[in-house]
Amino acid sequence: MSSTTEHGPIVTRFRTLGGGVTAVTKETPEVGFPENDHTWRCDCGKIRMDGTSIYRADLATVRREADKHAGQCRAMPR
Repeated sequence: MSSTTEHGPIVTRFRTLGGGVTAVTKETPEVGFPENDHTWRCDCGKIRMDGTSIYRADLATVRREADKHAGQCRAMPR
C-alpha cells in the first residue's frame, strides 16, 4: 500500500512512542545531488531541516534519522 502526501510519496513510516507517525517521503532531489531525494516529517511538527530550508539526503540516512527521532518522540496521533 502506498500513500502520498502533499510533499511526495511516503516511502516508510515509524511509530513514535506516543503513537504518532514519523514519515519518510521521496521528494524532488537537490540540484546537483540527485541521490538527495528523501526527507522526513513527524506528527510533532518536526521536519528534517537545515536552518530555514528542508534538508534532503539519501534514503538510508533519512530512514536512520527518522527511526531515531520516532524512538524518542512522544507525539500522539492527531
